[in-house]
Amino acid sequence: MQWLGRFKTPRAIRTRGAFHVYAAAERLAGAPRTVVVPAPRLAGSQEAEACLQRLAAAHASVSGPGLAVLADTGSHEGLPWVSFAADVMLDGETAIDRLGRARVKVGYHEAMAVVEQLAHALAAAHEASPAAVFGALSWANVLITRTGAPVMMGLGHNVLAFDERGALSGAPSVYLAPEVAAGMPASPGADLYAFVQLQ
Repeated sequence: MQWLGRFKTPRAIRTRGAFHVYAAAERLAGAPRTVVVPAPRLAGSQEAEACLQRLAAAHASVSGPGLAVLADTGSHEGLPWVSFAADVMLDGETAIDRLGRARVKVGYHEAMAVVEQLAHALAAAHEASPAAVFGALSWANVLITRTGAPVMMGLGHNVLAFDERGALSGAPSVYLAPEVAAGMPASPGADLYAFVQLQ
């Protein structure tokens, strides 16, 4: 099965909100990818395409462990997409939900190790580019790879927290700084506030 003219075997990671995230494989090379597309209701939306362009540009400007690495951008039959070089299994919100249902308690040291990894990734993003901000954070922004590593995605335009107009969308537990909630632009300081709340 070919999807978006480029990928095969798409599997939904998150299909709530204005943007959807899928795990897929490059059709020719078979390399694993995480692909973001607008929700069907946004097909043909210039606003959604602009959001994906900001997402791609911000991720292209950063590097380092814990940050999603931009692979490519494209469009198929008018539907824009952005792909990342990540072999993602699920998002952090789903992982936490599954642990809760199974009544698995994560140890303090393990939990703090994840928080520390995410803090380093967030700091690296903020140091790399003024456009590399989330604006809000959710455990949905933390994608879990097949190896169990956390990878943060959503810089430039947080497609896992916001819709095409910047309103909250698709994630029930989103943390944001009061100034962002009041309509001010995102900043590293606002991201830090959201990160503390996320912890």
